[in-house]
Amino acid sequence: MANVYKAVGNVMLRRAPGQKNQVLKLIPNGASVHALEDEINGWIYAEYDGTVGYCMARFLKPMSDMVYDDDNIGAAIETAFANVQSAFDELKALITSAL
Repeated sequence: MANVYKAVGNVMLRRAPGQKNQVLKLIPNGASVHALEDEINGWIYAEYDGTVGYCMARFLKPMSDMVYDDDNIGAAIETAFANVQSAFDELKALITSAL
């Protein structure tokens, strides 16, 4: 069992396996998901952001399968930096408005 998966597209974390079951959380594209059990009948019992439920396995890619080359490592670093900068800017604005 691969323990960590990457969401491929926006993935629904559901209360139980089956597309008609309640959606607990929407997992954004590229987010890390931790598998708690092996895949069964196309579903993976997993945890994301403190919530436990079921995801369709076809929308999760094992991190061990991810291949990185110089181009997408650079893009990943740029994206991570942009996300950190954006979060910092939001936090700064929040603090400024509270003062």
